[in-house]
Amino acid sequence: MRRFAYVANAVAARSGKLEKIALIAEYFRELDDGDLHAAARFFTGNPFAARDADLRSKLQRALERALAAELELERLRTNLKPRVVPIAGRAH
Repeated sequence: MRRFAYVANAVAARSGKLEKIALIAEYFRELDDGDLHAAARFFTGNPFAARDADLRSKLQRALERALAAELELERLRTNLKPRVVPIAGRAH
């Protein structure tokens, strides 16, 4: 995983297409078939297949719930009270 991150950062730092291809190709040569498949998918920017849309949706909802729970805990920890901000032009 560290090597992947290193290569991804190196690719992002380069402007030349051929340099980027060379970095990725060198990295891919180091990998076994299972890791190669995963790395290639992550380098595309879309690690989940189209058929995994339901899984992506479930993962996103789980992350959103976890974040909301963490934000609520932080609010409770710091004893913040919710603020009601009136919307301009609306009667109270």
